[in-house]
Amino acid sequence: MSLLSIVEASKQFNITRSRIYRALEKGTITAQIDADGVKRIDPTDLVRVFGNAKQKKHAPNKSDTIKMEQSETVVEILKEQLKQAQEREQFYKAEIANIRKDFDDYKLLIGMKKPSPTDSPVEQTEQSSIQENDAVQTVQESECNDIGRTDQNAQKSDERAAPKKHGLFSRMIRTLIDD
Repeated sequence: MSLLSIVEASKQFNITRSRIYRALEKGTITAQIDADGVKRIDPTDLVRVFGNAKQKKHAPNKSDTIKMEQSETVVEILKEQLKQAQEREQFYKAEIANIRKDFDDYKLLIGMKKPSPTDSPVEQTEQSSIQENDAVQTVQESECNDIGRTDQNAQKSDERAAPKKHGLFSRMIRTLIDD
């Protein structure tokens, strides 16, 4: 066996360091000093004086049983919470499915046409631009008044008849000139 330091010996044999120092002073145990200047003790001397190395026995005490009971209750609580979370997840999945179904039904009700997968986006834009051009032409035709002029031409002639509004600076100059 290798030599033990005083701290190692106290831990291994479950005795205090002061007890080891007292045994060293009495001479019942001999110590050797190593190259680092640390006192080393032969384990056979420790066995002879203090008996075999004692292993710390870990007897379950009241606090350990309380901790185990608390751990078990925590595990049960967590299991219950997991079960509730899984039930909520199933409920939300069902709600999402219902909402999607309702949304599809509403789209059908308001007449939204789903684009067919065969139509390309270019064809869809061409169709929408043709429809827009037709709508613009019908609006322009309906805007003709009874003399044959469009409302745009009528607006231009109304603008000519109305006096032009002037800014503050030009009004001040006009008043100075007129006076």
